[in-house]
Amino acid sequence: MADRDLRKAQRIAAELPMKVTLDDGSHHVIKTWDFSSSGVFIEANTDILARANTDERVQVQFQGTNYTPPIMMARIIRVTEKGLALKLEDTVQEGDASHLPDER
Repeated sequence: MADRDLRKAQRIAAELPMKVTLDDGSHHVIKTWDFSSSGVFIEANTDILARANTDERVQVQFQGTNYTPPIMMARIIRVTEKGLALKLEDTVQEGDASHLPDER
């Protein structure tokens, strides 16, 4: 059975910038390939692939928005030649959209 068949949440294809902080403290801004309510697949260059390990916890934060997105913890569940599959775990720091106009 293919990995896609085992997924519980629908994946949405989206190229969004994301900052990833690996366990060694290195920061990388990369692009997502797709995401769901429980995880995200990110592209990874050879530097990231050389540093990343399955089951490692990393911090992730979407970039390029008009507010400060939350910082979340994620676990690397798969490393492929194309990138990393991350399972989102918990929020480390809430985002801040206080400067945005109230939409009421």
